[in-house]
Amino acid sequence: MDVQDFAELEAKISRVLDRLDVLKKENAELRERLDESQRLLARKSEEIERLRGELNQALENARDPEKEAELQGKVSSLLDRLEQV
Repeated sequence: MDVQDFAELEAKISRVLDRLDVLKKENAELRERLDESQRLLARKSEEIERLRGELNQALENARDPEKEAELQGKVSSLLDRLEQV
């Protein structure tokens, strides 16, 4: 191996090491972005679960027109009976 070959090899190794440094930095940035995305996803998942609970509670508390009509009829009937007493 002559000096020219050694210089070319040295230049190639230097480029590879420079590229390695760039890739390590990109990898670190991508990992940081991934971590942030996972934290955001966890927060959004918790929010979705909370909203699902609120929706289910609201559905349970929703008025049922048929039941209200039935109760109104019963109350009206009881009031009529009380008036007759």
